[in-house]
Formats: sequence, structure tokens, C-alpha cells
Amino acid sequence: MLSESRVAAGYSGLRDSLTPIYYNFFVESTLFDDNTRKELKTQMMEQLVMISCNLMQEDRVDKLLPMMLELLKDDSEEERRILGLEMLDLLSASFGPEVCQNYLIYEIVSLQDDPVYKVRKETVKHIVGIAKVVSAEVF
Repeated sequence: MLSESRVAAGYSGLRDSLTPIYYNFFVESTLFDDNTRKELKTQMMEQLVMISCNLMQEDRVDKLLPMMLELLKDDSEEERRILGLEMLDLLSASFGPEVCQNYLIYEIVSLQDDPVYKVRKETVKHIVGIAKVVSAEVF
């Protein structure tokens, strides 16, 4: 049986060592070349969802939400906003209705008026996931 200190150390490693790697991969795009990012994006998104499921809610909000918000608010590159929308679609259920209502729904509303058609299209495509999470609290 694992001692409690080993479990705490494992959780801390997940939270403090792995989440920065995902931040660097998704947000600090200068650290990885475009080919590497394209090749690994799907696997990294899947792993981020798995990690999110194992984090406590406060750590999800502290570690993952800022990463997603930074991508969604990026005015420099449309691909980063689209990546943020994809991430939002995958992680909205783990964030839960309260976080979606208080933080994320406003970002989606702002992206529906994005000047780039592709971003608006992706917003419509991904809005269903967050709408389900937000409506879960209402019903």
C-alpha cells in the first residue's frame, strides 16, 4: 500500500511538474517547432484531459483555466483561439457548471463576434459542449 506521503508527492508532481509542460506546449509556442506541435497535439490534448480528471477542482482552476483563457483571448493568432476552443470543449465537463458560467461562457460569447470566419465557425462547433455543462446546473 502506498503511504500518504507518496500519494501526496505523486499528486504534487502531477500538478507542479506536468501541468507546466502542457502550458509550455500549448501556450509558449516558441519552445516547440510547428511540425512537433502538429504531430503531438491530439495526444497532448488527450493526456491533458486525463490529467484534468485527476486534479482537484481548485488545481484545475489554478493551473488549467489560465492556460485555456490565455489561448482564447489571444488576438495575435487565430489558431491559438481555435486551440483554446478545442481545449474548452474537452475540459468543460471537468471544470463543471460554475466555472463554465463564471469564466468560460463569456469567452465564447466574445468569440462569436471574432473578425475571423474560421474562429466564429469553430466557436459554433464547440459551443455545444460547454452549453451542456452550463445547462446541467440549471436542470
